[in-house]
Amino acid sequence: MDTLTDGVFAIAATLLVLDIHVPHLAPGQTQAELWHALAETVPSVVAFACSFVTILLFWLNHDSIGLAITYYSPRIKWLNMLFLLWISAIPFTTKFIAEYPREPAAVVTYGVVM
Repeated sequence: MDTLTDGVFAIAATLLVLDIHVPHLAPGQTQAELWHALAETVPSVVAFACSFVTILLFWLNHDSIGLAITYYSPRIKWLNMLFLLWISAIPFTTKFIAEYPREPAAVVTYGVVM
């Protein structure tokens, strides 16, 4: 159970960083244009940082609970899988709010998953 859970957390955290894209510039563009293009990635970086810290806190708490549990009943297994369902949705909601940070639908979706 712990191995599966750790794997889901690791994959979710990894998927977060894949949504931060390096800006592409045409040959001959200036340093100022590069900085401007880099500044456009700020919403993605902020969303990544917030979601990564959230995943980290969820994992730390889950790991602490796992240390106290000596037997995983079927009910606990199902509850854990339901919890992992929400964890696996974090990369999608992170990308959604990074692309539409001022849209209520994105904010609500991110908030519900968190």
